[in-house]
Amino acid sequence: MPRVHMNMSRTDMLTWICRTRPSAEQEGMTLSALRASRLVASLQPEGYNPALVRHCLRVYGEPVAAESLTEGNGIAGQDVWCLDETKVCIHFAHKVIGGRAMLLSDFNVAWIHAVPYGMTPSVAMLRSEVLIDGSGAEARISSFPASALPRDPGERFAALFSRRARWEWTHLEPFLEGVKVPGQSVEALLMRFARASQPTPDAPLFYSAR
Repeated sequence: MPRVHMNMSRTDMLTWICRTRPSAEQEGMTLSALRASRLVASLQPEGYNPALVRHCLRVYGEPVAAESLTEGNGIAGQDVWCLDETKVCIHFAHKVIGGRAMLLSDFNVAWIHAVPYGMTPSVAMLRSEVLIDGSGAEARISSFPASALPRDPGERFAALFSRRARWEWTHLEPFLEGVKVPGQSVEALLMRFARASQPTPDAPLFYSAR
């Protein structure tokens, strides 16, 4: 009787799904058109919980609209999903970093090797997921996902300024995109919770705690 892998991690499952690409392509599937039933069937002989496959598809993919499928590709009318490359790459980025700060150069090498075959990671994917401190060869990267920050505006600003005393606007903006207060714009929240400074007229705008 096959063993049931109830504790398979998301990383293991994502890697397994993406490794099916060669055989999937032979059946007319790609990572942008994966049949859930086919993936579930492939897991059953190994004893994996099929619900984990569908869970990963929901978390890291999007359902493909029926109108975008045709009978000619052999998958119209089926439960078809498209893996979101950015979501998958973000997952593996956090896996590589863990709970530490590491050299950005080392991270880039490890990240490229960690993501599934056929995906191209880019630091631009991580604009609201990490912080990069320092520059050049000494730049270090650490996990700092916006999704883990408080939703309350005051608490979020406190968490941001606790982590970094001064923020350049281009670095701060991604971490404020999820903050929504009825009747108040982001600019109003900045005036309420932050203090702006600009050392010289041609310097970038910085924000610190009020």
